Amino acid sequence: TKTKAEDSVQYKDWSIVRHDGNIINHNIRGGSLAQIHPSLGMRKRNAPRINNPLNDSIYFIIHIENDELHIFLIYNHPTSYLEEIILNMAVNYKYSLIIGDFNINNSKKRRNLNNFLQRSSFSMAETPPTFIMPNNEDTTPDLILFSPK
Repeated sequence: TKTKAEDSVQYKDWSIVRHDGNIINHNIRGGSLAQIHPSLGMRKRNAPRINNPLNDSIYFIIHIENDELHIFLIYNHPTSYLEEIILNMAVNYKYSLIIGDFNINNSKKRRNLNNFLQRSSFSMAETPPTFIMPNNEDTTPDLILFSPK
């Protein structure tokens, strides 16, 4: 996702949580945006502090029946390591989703993610690549990690 401050996205009365992408070499990289229906009672929380300024995350909670769903939206830059602090925080909750562009484009990142999945019992779903890059290659798919409960 490439979100920019001048991009206006709004459904009437819906709650918005967003983090605009970072500017790197005059290009927007990353960013996250979610719009939540008011009936879900969204509460924004401080995302865990990440170590790489090229990465970003948003963290919010929605109320579901008598419980809470913790949602982490992430962008992981292609050249950076996985932000394991987000993964480790998500396992502390009964219901968690980690959604975003992990840029799992090298074996070390893939191995770290697979280790987390085995350790945590989280499951993973992938989206198909969303667009073709200028070099005619697919983008890496976005991933959804979800808690087992």
